[in-house]
Amino acid sequence: MSSRNGTVPPPTETYDTPPAGDPEGDTMDYGLQDPDVASVSPRGGEWKTRKAPKPERAEAPSEKKGEPKAKLTATEKLWRVAVVALAAVIIAPTALSGAHLIKWAGEPIHGLDLDTWLVWLPLLALDGTAIVGITMVTIAALRGEHGGAFHLVSWSIALISAGINYGFGTSTTAEWDEWFFPVMSLTGPALLEITLAFARRWKRIDEGLRFQGVKIGDFGKRWLPSVATRETWAAWKLAQREGITDVDEAIARVREVTLLRTMTGVDALRLAFERVGSRDAFDARLWLLGRGITVKEADVKLALDPRDVVDVVASGQPEGLTAPEVAAAWIGKDASAADIERVRRELDGLVTDGRMVADGKGSRGKAVRYRLAGAGA
Repeated sequence: MSSRNGTVPPPTETYDTPPAGDPEGDTMDYGLQDPDVASVSPRGGEWKTRKAPKPERAEAPSEKKGEPKAKLTATEKLWRVAVVALAAVIIAPTALSGAHLIKWAGEPIHGLDLDTWLVWLPLLALDGTAIVGITMVTIAALRGEHGGAFHLVSWSIALISAGINYGFGTSTTAEWDEWFFPVMSLTGPALLEITLAFARRWKRIDEGLRFQGVKIGDFGKRWLPSVATRETWAAWKLAQREGITDVDEAIARVREVTLLRTMTGVDALRLAFERVGSRDAFDARLWLLGRGITVKEADVKLALDPRDVVDVVASGQPEGLTAPEVAAAWIGKDASAADIERVRRELDGLVTDGRMVADGKGSRGKAVRYRLAGAGA
């Protein structure tokens, strides 16, 4: 490849690829050649390395030429209208109070008597604080969170603006000015709170962080005072708390809770065992707690005890047992007066059914002895 004097001769031929049959060229790694640097062939010719074509960048659907952009939905259009209107309601009274603030800052006697360029500082401080508060509250709502202290900042600025506008309204001769301007100053933040509350709620529902219960209008005519207002109100609250989406299910749950409140703890636990499908006391009490019902440990013991009042009386003395004795044998020695009264009512019910016989009298039935029907006294 070198001449006798050690210099490289000028290229005489060019090749797109190394010449075939060139033993020296076949051993070279052509893939490592710089495409911008020509290499010299062992036979004096210059090899040209072709550049690989660059892959075309895939265009996003919105970047493709000739395709129309996605149209806004009706909901998105309404959202934009609401945002513009809400911004106007918030900005208008704030700007009005800002004008009064500038005038007050420049007054020499009843104001701050500031220079011409300094009268804008109170306005900038007021509006800057309002912008920060409203912006952070809005960002928090769009993230599905509560604005926290920024809500207090927004309402503080609104109250300051209302006070400034009230002072301006009292200085005019027009009627009701002192109330119109401050009310408008408070209307904007109120609408903002309501709007952001809905946005935050919808955001949390979309992300599955909040239950979507039955809507208040789904109950229809049940809201009428002469129909079932109290039951409907209770069903709506229960649906929001438990995430119930069916009106009939919410009403049935309220009626179930109403019935459970009239039952004894033992009966409620026995019903809970049936609904849960097991005799696990924890699951049963948890099921009842979800319906606002709490039970005592004595009720749990009685509900789990396979014996009932009839078994206790049958295993007692032939002449029968009094209600306190039945309660002590069934519930335990720590049976309260309410437990004894409940046992007495249950025994009286069995007497009415003909399964028990009551002998004796006494104050409030304390001396009455109960025995099985047909058993000798």
